[in-house]
Amino acid sequence: MFGNNNNTGNGNTGAHWSSKQAHNRTMWQGEYQNASNERESMWHLKNHQGGRQPVQREPEKKDKYPIFSDVQELQDELQSIYASGTAFTEQKTIDVTESEYRMLPFKIFKIVGKGIAYASLVYCIAFGLFLLASIRQVQVGGFYPVSLFLAYASLFFYAYVVYGMKQFVIPDEKQPKTKQFYGQVIAGWRVVEFYLVFSVVILVLLESTFASWQGFLYEPLLAIKKMTKGFLAISPANFEAALFHTTGVAIIMLVTYALFARWAFKKFTKEQHRNVIAIKAQYDRADAAIKALDGEI
Repeated sequence: MFGNNNNTGNGNTGAHWSSKQAHNRTMWQGEYQNASNERESMWHLKNHQGGRQPVQREPEKKDKYPIFSDVQELQDELQSIYASGTAFTEQKTIDVTESEYRMLPFKIFKIVGKGIAYASLVYCIAFGLFLLASIRQVQVGGFYPVSLFLAYASLFFYAYVVYGMKQFVIPDEKQPKTKQFYGQVIAGWRVVEFYLVFSVVILVLLESTFASWQGFLYEPLLAIKKMTKGFLAISPANFEAALFHTTGVAIIMLVTYALFARWAFKKFTKEQHRNVIAIKAQYDRADAAIKALDGEI
């Protein structure tokens, strides 16, 4: 009698255990099959094999650019509007949120401020290097490449990205989304370009009229000499030499920037024309296909 009960109990237990395993396997397979991508599938598999509670994943963070992320992220926003294709439609759509659009002037102001700061920093570093070289009577030829490299690595990179946005501007869009976006960016960048011209004019005027205002330098230069205990014995001649070479750096930087900006403008204008032609051809093919399906062709 006990044997029959045990057999019956074991049979029921085995059947119950088998059905439970089948149920768990079915549930897990459903989770595995319903995973939206391979990463989620591997996550479900790991949780199943570990035999523990599912681990909560941290939200994925968008990677930022290692340098000059502000201007590059601004270009990404314009590219997303361009890629959406909504500028060709008359329907009002949202490519960027209202808060993002309101923040656009502040982002541009930040970029303009950095551009002016980079140019000013180049002038200050160049003046300091040339002043020190004049005091120590060192050849100044090697300081020109250093000063210009600082400008090319910072200010010119910003200019390249700003002008590069032009390739994502659609001229004849139904809603002037890309044109408005790029128009605000390039208008802000014109302030930086004006500053480059203005600073060169000021430096040239200071250099050409140095004899008329050098008398104001005697007391400050004497105070610097006393504070440094004669280590920085700066004379008006040293100051004028540093000012002269700094003006030379500013002129070279302005001329090379003008050539660089012209090249970038032509390059990305050509890219813009290619993109517009490709987009129009794509829409023409789609329109022709629709007409063919409707029997109009």
